[in-house]
Amino acid sequence: MAGCSLEGIRIAFISDLKLGGVFTAMRRYMAVLIEMGAGVTLISMNADGVNRDNVPVGVKVVPISFNTEYRAYLTECDCHASPYRRLAYKFLKRFGLPCRNSYPDLYEYALKGFDLDFYEPFDAVFDFLGYGNITTAIGAVLSAKYRATWVHDEDVLCFSKAITYAHYYDDIFCVSKTVQEAYALEYGSLSEKAIVLYNQLDFEDMRLRSEKPTVFPRRQGVSRLLSVGRLAEQKGFDFAVRVASLLKGKGLVFEWLIAGDGPLRGELEKLIEAKGVSDCVQLVGRIDNACAEMSAADLIVQPSRHEGFGITAIEAVAARTPVVASDIGPFREINAAGANMHLVPLVDSALASAVEEELSLTGNRVSGFLNAAIIGIDSVEVLATRLLAALKR
Repeated sequence: MAGCSLEGIRIAFISDLKLGGVFTAMRRYMAVLIEMGAGVTLISMNADGVNRDNVPVGVKVVPISFNTEYRAYLTECDCHASPYRRLAYKFLKRFGLPCRNSYPDLYEYALKGFDLDFYEPFDAVFDFLGYGNITTAIGAVLSAKYRATWVHDEDVLCFSKAITYAHYYDDIFCVSKTVQEAYALEYGSLSEKAIVLYNQLDFEDMRLRSEKPTVFPRRQGVSRLLSVGRLAEQKGFDFAVRVASLLKGKGLVFEWLIAGDGPLRGELEKLIEAKGVSDCVQLVGRIDNACAEMSAADLIVQPSRHEGFGITAIEAVAARTPVVASDIGPFREINAAGANMHLVPLVDSALASAVEEELSLTGNRVSGFLNAAIIGIDSVEVLATRLLAALKR
C-alpha cells in the first residue's frame, strides 16, 4: 500500500478468535499492516478459536497469560448487558443514583496476575476487541508508545466496565458515526479521543466469494431467506422466528436459514418449536462463506436491535442480494453510501410486510456498488499515519 511504511514497527492486536464481524475486520487490518512492513502479534483470549486458520500469514499468535482464578470468568463474560440491566443502568444514572460497576475492581485484581513479563515491548497496542473487555485493561499495561482501542457497537454502556483504563489510550476508534455519537454522549470527558474509523473491508474479495457455490441445496419453488450473525440478543433473531410464523400463517412457502452460533441457540430452538416453524426455519450454525450463501438467497433479513457497523449488510451488497433490516443508525449510514436496503421499524408486523413485499419482486437484485468511504478505503492509512505521528512525539 502506498503512502506509509511501517518497516520494523512492532504492533500487538488484542482480541479473540471467535467473534465473526470483529475478526473479519481485524484480519484485514493485520494483513495490510504486514504488507506495509509491520511485525504483527495477536494476543488472543482463545488462541485456538474457530478462526485460528484464518489468521493472516506472518501474524504471531500468543495467548493472554493469566495466573489468577478469575481468568476463566474474565475471558468468557459477555460484553453486552441484558436489556433489563441496560435499562436499570440508564435509570440509575438519570437520577444520580449509585450504579457502581464491579468490573474495574475485578480487572485490577486480574491484572495483578497478568504475566506482563511474557510479552515483549511493542511500538503500538491495538485493543481491537474493545467493548470494555479485560483486553482494554491489558492494553493499558502492556509496554507501548501508542495505544488505540475500538468501539464496535452503538450500545456503548458496556465500555463503562473498562472506563478506568480508557485514559491510557491515545485514540478511541468508533466504527461508524452512529457509534461515535453514542460514545460522545455517554462519555463526554473522552469524546475528543473518539474518532470515526470505518473498518477496512476487501469488497472485491467479498464479490469473488459470493460467486462460490452454496453448501445448502435449494428446494424447487421455495423462496430462501437468510440471516447471518451471532446467536445473541443484539442480533434480534427472535424477531426472525416470529416473522416466519406470520409469513407461514399467510400461506407463503419459504425456507429461512439462520447462520451463526452463540449463547441463545437453545432459546431460539425452543421459540422455533413453540411458533410451529421448524419446517421452514433452520439454525444452520456457523458458515465458512457467508457471501456465497447470500448470493444463493432471495433475501437477506437482519433484524438487529443494535449494531456498530454491520459487515453482514456490506457482504449482502457484494452478493447483490436485497436486504430487509431494522431501521438503526449504522444501517442508515450504509444505505446513505448506496446500499438501498429496505429499512423498517423493529416490529414483527413491519418486518413481515417488508419481507413479503421484497419476495414479491421476483429476481430482484441490487446494484452491488457502495461509496468507497463506507468500506474504509483509507482507514489503514489513517491508522498508520496516527501511529507514526505518535512515535515521533
